[in-house]
Amino acid sequence: MWRNLIIGVFMTSAAASGQTLATPEAAQPSVAAGDIQTVETGVPQAHVVQRYNKLRRGHDEQIAISVAKLKWECLDYPPPKARSSTFLFADPGSLHLETVPGFTILYGDGKDFKKDSKVTSTYTPAGEVIFLKLKAARDMPLGDYTIHGKLGYFNPTRETCSQQQDVVIPVTVVDHDVEVAKNEWPFNPSPDHNFRDTVTEVPLGLLFIVLLPFLLVYGAIVCGNPFCGD
Repeated sequence: MWRNLIIGVFMTSAAASGQTLATPEAAQPSVAAGDIQTVETGVPQAHVVQRYNKLRRGHDEQIAISVAKLKWECLDYPPPKARSSTFLFADPGSLHLETVPGFTILYGDGKDFKKDSKVTSTYTPAGEVIFLKLKAARDMPLGDYTIHGKLGYFNPTRETCSQQQDVVIPVTVVDHDVEVAKNEWPFNPSPDHNFRDTVTEVPLGLLFIVLLPFLLVYGAIVCGNPFCGD
């Protein structure tokens, strides 16, 4: 009898202890659905490619920055067929790079560079990129450096998504006569005959073709010869 009583007391204590241990887990506050929607969605950092593996003091090198694509859900006004693709290209609208003593940064199109920091993307066989030219001062201390920055978009993005991309440019500065190696560089700009020239020249050519018969008739009426001169 006493043995049965002791076993019963023991089992009752164990059950009470289990309930006590389970209580804190059940009492943990749950995350509201509204709070989940306000968590900012991150994006991959921009892809940075340097023309050479190292930067010599007193020299410069080109850098190409490719904008990481955004999820279509992040754009306020995605294209009609956006849902057929998981990620979409975002037009770069701003680029802010931190100032590092000894470095000079120029902005350009892969051919011409200047200090104007206005962001413009250039079409290349490897896609749209932002071109920079980075120069190290002649007395720049040797070693490894990292230039950090932020890249914003022209495209309106939703508040639940990150409004900027991180830009990280690692640079190794070596002496001016150290041998450096070329990295893979598929970013040669298109020829000077660019898209803007084509857009201008094609309508002018079509207009000339349409007006050519009238010009011939006018020349025949005025001087009796469509190709008359002065």
